[in-house]
Amino acid sequence: MRRLLLLSALLARGGFTAQPAILEVPQGFLATHAGVEPSTEILARHKGHFLIRDTLFKYHAACYGTHASIEALTRLRDAHGIDPRNIDKVELRVPTRNLRVCNIQEPHTGLEAKFSLRMVSAMTLAHRNTADIAGYDDDLCEDAEMVRLRDKMQVVGDGELARGTSEVVISMADGVVYREFDNRSVPNANLDDQGRRLEDKFVTLARPVIGDENSREVADLVRGLDALDTVNAIVARCR
Repeated sequence: MRRLLLLSALLARGGFTAQPAILEVPQGFLATHAGVEPSTEILARHKGHFLIRDTLFKYHAACYGTHASIEALTRLRDAHGIDPRNIDKVELRVPTRNLRVCNIQEPHTGLEAKFSLRMVSAMTLAHRNTADIAGYDDDLCEDAEMVRLRDKMQVVGDGELARGTSEVVISMADGVVYREFDNRSVPNANLDDQGRRLEDKFVTLARPVIGDENSREVADLVRGLDALDTVNAIVARCR
């Protein structure tokens, strides 16, 4: 407990902020992650089942409610070579609950950009790396080209869409319309793809701290973790 209090004090001194009533507040941890009161009955349902296999990973450094839209837009962008300058408008259909979580219409800070479906969608179509936390800064929100692209995004709440899903519709200036759906509520069945994406994100985040060479060596070592007798080599490269 003392260590937890010390860590909390150090984080606060470093500028971290948080909701004081994070557990019980509306939209807090209990409401968003449990949904119901914990009970032994619920635990019994999972007997013999390893929930780690159902882990959902964040490939993007933004609110998870934006990820389905990012994924759908990425597929359309890459499949059709979409030039954002030729986009007329984009409709982002998301579960209605997302409107209270990640629908900041005009973000002014990098933190707000992470919770703005409009901004992260603009970043995606402009080939900005949404996995790189450094890409979410105050300058992004003032970039004239990004603001123009952001303003082409329309967020629509859809009560029929399940949690973790999104349907996007891109209307081009020449009248062509592209549509795509994505579901981020189910684990990635392609473990090779999952591993590659997680490794890419790790290297992106670790590179500014321990350097490119060390980041890639750590990724290689972790990939062969089963063959290591100790983690000393990993620790040494993370110093």
